[in-house]
Amino acid sequence: MRQLGFSEETCLAGLLYDIIEDGNTTFDELRDSGFSPRVIELVGLCTEDETVDEKEARWLRMVARLSDANDPDAWVIKLVDITDNLKDAATMTPERAKYNFETKRPLLLALTRPLLGDSEIWKELESMRLQ
Repeated sequence: MRQLGFSEETCLAGLLYDIIEDGNTTFDELRDSGFSPRVIELVGLCTEDETVDEKEARWLRMVARLSDANDPDAWVIKLVDITDNLKDAATMTPERAKYNFETKRPLLLALTRPLLGDSEIWKELESMRLQ
């Protein structure tokens, strides 16, 4: 993300939201560690709510939150995330890879076109195809 010209806070949030989702770290711990309110806000926008049982529902609720916020930095984090995931599609089950390419990818592209359609990361994601 830094190579794409995004701020330090956006880059930090891009790393930290996975720590919340996968590392049993809390938002309070991020605050106590001295991360800025902006970093924590971006992490909150990009983090799935683990109290929701069904995985696709968690993801859709996060996307709805991102859509409501309409924050370009938060959307960039998700575009970088899905682009990175799709680069590793060969490690996914065929069903998961197909879902990511045929459902998540086009949805994120459609929702972010007005804000990020001219950006390098948007264009990279748009050009990706299932192998």
